[in-house]
Amino acid sequence: GPSGRRMQCTFVGTSIDANRSALLCARTMLATINSTLIIPESPETLSNANGGQGSGVGRQEEKERTSVTRVIWNSLVKQQSAELVNAEKKKQMKPSKVFGRRSLAVAYPFIRERFRRGVAGSDDTTSGQKRSPVESLSDDLPAVEPPDGIHSDHWIAFYTEFGDLLSDACIDGSEQDGGSASDSKLLWSMDRGQKELELRREKRAQRVKDALSSTCDAKTASAE
Repeated sequence: GPSGRRMQCTFVGTSIDANRSALLCARTMLATINSTLIIPESPETLSNANGGQGSGVGRQEEKERTSVTRVIWNSLVKQQSAELVNAEKKKQMKPSKVFGRRSLAVAYPFIRERFRRGVAGSDDTTSGQKRSPVESLSDDLPAVEPPDGIHSDHWIAFYTEFGDLLSDACIDGSEQDGGSASDSKLLWSMDRGQKELELRREKRAQRVKDALSSTCDAKTASAE
């Protein structure tokens, strides 16, 4: 938003347990990832893949990689609905199993557009909804409604924050301030966030140690 603050999903005030809510949202996210086509020749694919940066040779290489990603991604999506492909092969050849975060970043504008269309008819879902460059695309992006029992505002916060953390994870050598970069590591690091969790525990332990030390110093000073 204008303040530069990012949307965060907390599921505060939900009638469903927060863990249950997160699980429902994650299932809808995964199903949509594996059923969404990357629309050909869209400038949004390139700008999302490289953050709108680069020029000349670098931009051309990125465009070629994006094109290859689109062809293979769409092939796997279409394979999921093919009658002649057995169930085990479909399970192993889903986009979510084959591709990594950079390829997902290419597809995510289209995934997010399906979510946006799923809440676009609600009067109370305007907060946090940005105008999408892919809004005008065809019916190849059918609407995906919020999971059952999840309020549209919480759903918007979930898929918006997911996209922000995905973008963070695709920035090489990112040393960003605040919680976003760390939260991104929880989702996308190779060890599934174990190192990040360990660092957080160490920082909490150090803060407790420092607080106790300050208290002891204060007591000693007052006794003198």
